[in-house]
Amino acid sequence: MVRQLDKYLLLGLSLLLSGCSDDSYRGVEDEVLSGTEKIPVLLTLGDPAGDIMSRSATKGLGSVDSSSDLRGEGKCLYVFGFSNSEDASFRSRSEENPISCLMDASVDVKGAVGGRKASVTWSDTFLDWTESDAMVYWPMGEYGAIPYNFFAYYLDDIDISDSDYIREEDRVAVSLEIDGNNDLLSGMAELTDSQINSFPASERPTLTEYAFSYYTAIRDVNPKFNLKHNLVRLDFELIPGVTDEVHKQIYVQDITAESKTKAEFTVASKDLSRLGLDFSGPKKVLHLKERGGAPLSKDTYCVWTRSDVSEEIKTVTIPGSFFLAPDFSYPMVVDILEMLQSGDGSLGDDGDGKAEGGKRNNEFILTYGSEGFKAGNRYKVKLTLTGNTNVSVEVTMLPWEFGGSLTIDESDKPPVIE
Repeated sequence: MVRQLDKYLLLGLSLLLSGCSDDSYRGVEDEVLSGTEKIPVLLTLGDPAGDIMSRSATKGLGSVDSSSDLRGEGKCLYVFGFSNSEDASFRSRSEENPISCLMDASVDVKGAVGGRKASVTWSDTFLDWTESDAMVYWPMGEYGAIPYNFFAYYLDDIDISDSDYIREEDRVAVSLEIDGNNDLLSGMAELTDSQINSFPASERPTLTEYAFSYYTAIRDVNPKFNLKHNLVRLDFELIPGVTDEVHKQIYVQDITAESKTKAEFTVASKDLSRLGLDFSGPKKVLHLKERGGAPLSKDTYCVWTRSDVSEEIKTVTIPGSFFLAPDFSYPMVVDILEMLQSGDGSLGDDGDGKAEGGKRNNEFILTYGSEGFKAGNRYKVKLTLTGNTNVSVEVTMLPWEFGGSLTIDESDKPPVIE
């Protein structure tokens, strides 16, 4: 694995080269042909000059809302780097044709066809390579002006193998199946406004044309990923309804939704409009899970329906989320257990361990206007529970953006550099 110290030394080399460059424009070819120093390919997730919050993350965590959610054992990104020339083939592997395919898993594992496995580092957003210490360098000399496109994707805890990859001339896809608990992200590295604006206006068009290459690397311009969500996210909020003189304790024990689950996930493509998920096949019933993947707790998500004690009427948020295929609507079921309160304040029971109110599966079709549920959007589903036969539903859309400005926890110390 590339250690933190190694990366900062390499960055210093890149900055030194940039500082030594002649500010007068000599032509791209002349400049890259005269380059003699090898520069490693350094990739970032978010802004490395920005901040990251220190927090742990585990495999199958669920929603990824910031860079810090991708840190921790088992949390991995995968990266491809392809030349953007017309004759470049996405079938090529880095081990056999590093000019066409600058980076894939074959850098580390001979014959591998997936993206190169990476992790988010402890104290910044540079990517570390998890399978080996092999360094990939920018092509130099006659290849120094060839720009490359870099693609990154996140598969959460979905188990895949090389046989699940589809590598064609113009794209790479992964065959997979979701379970309702997977947050799938992807993105292509692009120049940021801050990178572009840090150069004189006269040089910006050339910088854009040759991003990313040896030419941009000697100017300390590193590819940066801004990942996007590819599924629909549903969050659930439970609201107690008001009843007259009948006090009830209502437990939500299970929530299910029907969604397509099998898809081709195009993670790299010459045609950027093809990036993303293409679902096919029948729908399956998926169960809402706790954040982390455990089944929904049957005795936790409870609301009181009381008309006389307003302060006890509290909204309950379920921490887990559904991640579903985009669709116009979803058939759903809410499994409810209703407990009636007797005159002495205790919960009623009929003597055989069953609540007087009983259990009921409430079925409904979840919809959102005329447009349905779109990939990358987040929706709050408010369930107002008045009884086990009376559930009303309201859906609103919420922001769901990856990343953001976070804060380093200065009390934490980085790992020892060996």
